[in-house]
Amino acid sequence: LWRVSVGAVALAESRPEQVACCDLKLLQDYAPTWLQGFDKTGQPLIFSHFGKFRFPHVLKQTTVENLLKLHIHNSERISRIIGQQSLKHGRNISSVLTIIDAEDWDPGNLRTMKAFQYTSGMASIDAEHFPERLGKLFVINAPKLVWRFWQIMQYTLPEKTRNCISLFAEREQWEDKLLELVDPDQLPPEYGGCGVHRGCEGIPLVAQTVQF
Repeated sequence: LWRVSVGAVALAESRPEQVACCDLKLLQDYAPTWLQGFDKTGQPLIFSHFGKFRFPHVLKQTTVENLLKLHIHNSERISRIIGQQSLKHGRNISSVLTIIDAEDWDPGNLRTMKAFQYTSGMASIDAEHFPERLGKLFVINAPKLVWRFWQIMQYTLPEKTRNCISLFAEREQWEDKLLELVDPDQLPPEYGGCGVHRGCEGIPLVAQTVQF
């Protein structure tokens, strides 16, 4: 019923900029999210460079409500990728490995309650409607303010979700852990691998990276 009420299928079939009601370049510049490849178990490897996010710039063109619709859009598209991987490997694959790069995080993002509305909204959508989706989530290159934000936000999440999330400040902390889960050819050099940076191919969002 929820998927019908929010028009999940229509959101999934729409272009990201249509869902977010903003220019595509805004999403490319401030909210790049892409399918980088797959981990060693066949789970989709999703990258989001949220360190580039700038609420004042983004909210000049769109709203938190539209950004949450974009989150549903990406979640629905990821569901299709998971289904493809399950068929390909002949076994159930139900979750993803997500990497959030917090490098260049702007402290100004935390000066508005809309930041909390956005993050808590995404967490609520995931917990209520995509509860088994999160395999592991690494927040890398996390500055002190992101750690402090996490200290506040973590208590709004179910314990099972909290246990899936790890924060790392320095490359030395996260690179080896990432390579334990992902083959080097699935990662670009910027993230310790030898593969192509899929987010730099001009197709920054999940919905445009994978053809169905």
